[in-house]
Amino acid sequence: MKLEEAVFDTNVIIAIIIENDINHKKALELWKKIDKAYVPMISVIEFNYFLIKHSLPVAITKELINDEKVNIIPTQKDDVFFSIKSNIKSYDDFNDMIILNISKRIKKQLITFDVELKKLYDR
Repeated sequence: MKLEEAVFDTNVIIAIIIENDINHKKALELWKKIDKAYVPMISVIEFNYFLIKHSLPVAITKELINDEKVNIIPTQKDDVFFSIKSNIKSYDDFNDMIILNISKRIKKQLITFDVELKKLYDR
């Protein structure tokens, strides 16, 4: 089945590049099926933090943002307001709610390996 367009959570992007990630194969399969990947700007930032934390070259981000199937989605005020009024308990929750709202706002499927975030999206 071909997915045409979807919003990609940070954990999927990380799984694509990290070969020993438990979801690496699944992430690659999803990436191959997609025509247009919407990547929230907050995911680009989280991805960079991940690269720095794991002493990986941040130049990998250049490959992501230069990929012709990638469309970077900026965070809007409404995304932040949605996150603030959600029941957030951590930095990750805040970012997840921004990603969730972006997915809902642009009306695109959310691709994530985060079980809790997936449940919220499916509601």
